[in-house]
Amino acid sequence: MACCTQRVSSDSIGDRRCAACGIRRQRSHRSGDGWQESTVRAILENPRYTGYAVFGRWSKHEELLDPDDVAAGHVVRFKRANQDRIVRSRRSSPNV
Repeated sequence: MACCTQRVSSDSIGDRRCAACGIRRQRSHRSGDGWQESTVRAILENPRYTGYAVFGRWSKHEELLDPDDVAAGHVVRFKRANQDRIVRSRRSSPNV
């Protein structure tokens, strides 16, 4: 589909592009073939989208960058928590 650039009068601003053209330029990194299967799966498996409150799915781990040089600092990594550590609400919240 061609860009929908419109010419305004010659003594006016010049070229103007519609909002859809700007969005296409902003999302140029996407393939344009729709939703990926992995994205849809992640959304459907996320209990927050079904109205449940879930806590503790991820655990925070701080690791030293260099164990021999404590002054070098640390890095924070998040890892999936064990299933027995995850807390989920018993009832879902009402539909919005």
